[in-house]
Amino acid sequence: MARTRPERKQDFRRLQRALAFVWRSAPGATAASTALLSVQAALPLVGLYLFKLIVDAVVAGAMGDAGASDPFGRVLGLVALAALVAVVGVMARALAGLAAEAQALQVTDYMVDRLNEKAVEVDYGYYEDPRYYNTLHRAQQEAPFRPTRLVSNLIQVAQSAITSVGILILLASVHLVLAAVIVTAVLPALVLRVRHARRLHEWQRQRAATERQANYVGWLIGDAEHAKEVRVFGLGDVLRDRFRSLRTRLRREKLKLARARSGADAGTQIGASLVVFGSYAFIGYQTLQGVLTVGDLVMYFGALQRGQSLLQAFFTGLGSLYEDNLFLSSVDEFLELEPEIRAPAHPR
Repeated sequence: MARTRPERKQDFRRLQRALAFVWRSAPGATAASTALLSVQAALPLVGLYLFKLIVDAVVAGAMGDAGASDPFGRVLGLVALAALVAVVGVMARALAGLAAEAQALQVTDYMVDRLNEKAVEVDYGYYEDPRYYNTLHRAQQEAPFRPTRLVSNLIQVAQSAITSVGILILLASVHLVLAAVIVTAVLPALVLRVRHARRLHEWQRQRAATERQANYVGWLIGDAEHAKEVRVFGLGDVLRDRFRSLRTRLRREKLKLARARSGADAGTQIGASLVVFGSYAFIGYQTLQGVLTVGDLVMYFGALQRGQSLLQAFFTGLGSLYEDNLFLSSVDEFLELEPEIRAPAHPR
C-alpha cells in the first residue's frame, strides 16, 4: 500500500528528528564520518581507471608499440599509483570504522538517557497501563541503535550513490542500455526490502505484549527474589513451559517472515546476475569488433561487477533507511508521552 502524503511528511519529520539526535549526541564523530564519505566514494572510480591504464600499458609494451618508451617504467609508475590509492582506501575505511564506533557509543548513551528522562517524567498512572509498557518496550528495543544505524545507512547510501553515478556514466559511454539494465536488475530488491520492513514493523507492534510476557517469565525463573516461591510451590516446570511456549510462537512467526524474504531475495539476485553476465557478453563482443581496447574490457568488466554491488548496496541502504525510519516511530511514540498532572508554575 502506498504511503499517504501526511504519512510521508511524518516519515520526513521523523528522519529529521533522528538526525538531530545523532548530531546533538556525537557531533565530532558524525562530522568525521561525513568527511570520509567523499574519499571512500571517489577511490573505486580512480582505481578502475588506473587498472585500465595498467592493462593498456602492458598490452602496448608487449605489442612493441614504438610510441611506448620505457613501457615497464610506465607500468611500474601506474602500479605504484594504484597501490597508493589502495592504501588511502584502507586508511579511510579504518578511520570511518573508528568514527562509526565512537558515534554508536555516544548515540546509544544519549538515547537511553532520553528514555530514562521520559520514564521519570510521566505520571505514575502510566505504570498501571499495559499500553504504556508496550510502548516503553518497543522504544527500549529500538532507541539504542536505530538512530545510529539510520545515519550509517544514510552515509552508505550517499557513498554508494556517488560511486554508482560515476560507474553508470562509465557504462553509458559504451551503450546507454548497459546502465539502464543494471539499474532495472537491482531495483526489485528495494521493493522487497520496503515490503518486508512494513511486515516486520507491524509484527513487532502486535507482538510487543507477548515479548514482554516472555521476558517477565524468564525474569521470574532466574530472579533471586522469587527463587524461594518457585521452589516451594514447584513452579519451575510451569514457568519453563510457559516461557518455551511464548518464545516458540515468536520464533516461528519471525522465521516465517524471514523465509519469505530469503526466497524473494534469491529470485532478485539470480535475475540481477543473469543481466550482468549478458552485459559481459556484449562488452566482449564490442572488444572483438575493435570498438574497445583490452584495457577498456577490463575496466568495464570491473565497472559491471562494482556497479552491481554498489547499486545493490544503494537500494538496500534505501530499504534500510525506510525500515529504520519506520521503527523509530516506536521511539517517537514514547518520547511524545506527556504527563497529565503537572506541578504549578508557582507552587505554595
